[in-house]
Amino acid sequence: MKKVVDGNVVEMSPLEIEERQQEVESFKAEGSRLKVLREFISEVRFITENYTQAEIDTFPVQEQEAKAYVADNTSPTPMIDAIISESGEDKDELVNRIITKSNAFRTAVGKALGKKRK
Repeated sequence: MKKVVDGNVVEMSPLEIEERQQEVESFKAEGSRLKVLREFISEVRFITENYTQAEIDTFPVQEQEAKAYVADNTSPTPMIDAIISESGEDKDELVNRIITKSNAFRTAVGKALGKKRK
């Protein structure tokens, strides 16, 4: 087979042709992976858009304290206590909201991860 390189026509062996086809397929696959990654990042940003990174970083602590409190309402909950001392929220309502939001967050991010893994 012939191809043009720097304005010159050159012959390509079947092996060179196969290598070029593999390169093209590799570029296509990489583009597809980048598209999936961009979609995943976009979905996660949508899910977390109303929270600062500092807040997101506290989610595991809030969830841990909330679950401990549900299991034993005498469990120490320093972060939750600090939140309600400033917000005036009811502790039981906040604990329930934390658990509900945590479950929803995990489900939404899990779905986004599932799409990414396809």
